[in-house]
Amino acid sequence: MESLNMEINSNPESIRNFQHILLDFCSGICLEKSLVVKINLAIEEILINIISYAYAGNDNQKIFVDFEYNGNQIKIVIKDMGPPFNINEVSESRPMSPFVDKIGGWGIHIVRSIMDKIEYTRMNDYNVVSLFKNVNSYEVTE
Repeated sequence: MESLNMEINSNPESIRNFQHILLDFCSGICLEKSLVVKINLAIEEILINIISYAYAGNDNQKIFVDFEYNGNQIKIVIKDMGPPFNINEVSESRPMSPFVDKIGGWGIHIVRSIMDKIEYTRMNDYNVVSLFKNVNSYEVTE
């Protein structure tokens, strides 16, 4: 099993740094670039929501990200100490047109469209979101 564990600060620069490290890691384990871009987008949406809502823009908070790949599935666990927020309790409905809605609000919808499974738990004052993506053989390069 390949894994990457990181602690990042709750600011946009830390997200960019994390994304570069994740891209290098995924390249090293031969995951297809198109899959990595999608996974990266899903993680970015979760991290932005944590920074914007759970931490209300406070850039001194910690976010923990664990990335695991076992050859068949990617599992990403993201932990924050914000107020309890169960991603699975958010309505799945979205307006048909992006022009009828306010800016934003599409992040969770994007994450759901990319990932195969999303789990949430509250553990020791942490929100713990686990994202799962099944990997097909064509999504791995040699």
